[in-house]
Amino acid sequence: MEKNARWKRRTGRAISVLYLLIFVLFEVYSASATALDRNPAFPNWEHLLGWALFVLPCMLLASLFLLHGRRSKLGFSLVIWNLCLYASFMIFELTASHGIPASHRAMWDVGGIWATLFLVAVLAARFLKIQT
Repeated sequence: MEKNARWKRRTGRAISVLYLLIFVLFEVYSASATALDRNPAFPNWEHLLGWALFVLPCMLLASLFLLHGRRSKLGFSLVIWNLCLYASFMIFELTASHGIPASHRAMWDVGGIWATLFLVAVLAARFLKIQT
């Protein structure tokens, strides 16, 4: 019975780490797209913000190491800070765009999807925190 529970914990940890690594890829894509994009619809200084956004994936990777070590509380806090900063960047992207505005339904759909992704990331970090 204990062998089955240990296998489930390991599988849960692997899925949680994989999910957070996929979130790192989301952040790397957003940072590189913002840093390298020269769209006139956005302010001239936004590419500088894109270069600064490369801190977010590094922070999330560091939090993964902390979640597996003795500092799991600090690692969980870093995940929460990371997700809050990334969400604020995404809200900034929606409000700073001077292009064609999206429909309210589309904004709610996309916002709901991202809110679900953020919630799952918090749950994955919480699972990793509990397991250490």
